[in-house]
Amino acid sequence: KKSPKRCTSAHNKNCFILIKAIMVNTSNLLFSMYVVSGTLSIIGSSSILVLIYKDRKTKKMDKRNNYMLLAALSFFDIIVSFVLGYGWNFYPDGKHPWAQGNDNTCMGHTFLLTLGLASTYYNASLAVYYVFVVKFGKSAKWMYKWAMPSLVGLPAIYATTMTATCLSVGSYGFD
Repeated sequence: KKSPKRCTSAHNKNCFILIKAIMVNTSNLLFSMYVVSGTLSIIGSSSILVLIYKDRKTKKMDKRNNYMLLAALSFFDIIVSFVLGYGWNFYPDGKHPWAQGNDNTCMGHTFLLTLGLASTYYNASLAVYYVFVVKFGKSAKWMYKWAMPSLVGLPAIYATTMTATCLSVGSYGFD
């Protein structure tokens, strides 16, 4: 039975360098995935906005209802995708790999992230819209008159109120 080799200090140093290199490469891979997914999401949401803009004069009420929700969802998704995909640039220098920002850019990053979270509420609004239309068989006119003000307005009001409240109480700043 062979006894295990004892690690020498030179061996430990080489192991440490190897582990550090692996961690840096994993970090680079993680950041690359953020950039790729953020970029793809921005391209997708921008494409939706362009298609909606091209068909902006539609008279069909059901399309107009869909377009209102999809346009708001895509707009806020572009914001949150930018922040999540490229937000590491806004972190204060030295606090994160590849960080190039300062405390003010970090505060702007958090501000945009809070505002961009409205995209999740618009996603929920879109789901509620389809429940009303598919499950309950509500007409497009009824949806436009009764449900759409809430489905389109409440997420925007909530996101801007939350963002303004956090800004006014200083939640985005540093001590």
